[in-house]
Amino acid sequence: MTRLAHWARAEPVRVWLYGVGAAVVALLVTYGLLTPEQSVVWLAVATAVVAVPVGTETLRDRVTPHPRDSS
Repeated sequence: MTRLAHWARAEPVRVWLYGVGAAVVALLVTYGLLTPEQSVVWLAVATAVVAVPVGTETLRDRVTPHPRDSS
């Protein structure tokens, strides 16, 4: 999982995912499979799916765990 988390945190990968997601949503609107209102929601969901785990993993890497008490 560490390799996947490292890969997902890379900015070029996120930029690529955002671009591909936006293009797919635009095509779905063009073909009438999504309404423009639905496209806004789906783009927000895609952004949350890509951004939240990346932020969580980034913060988790910066946290130092407290040592356990031996008592």
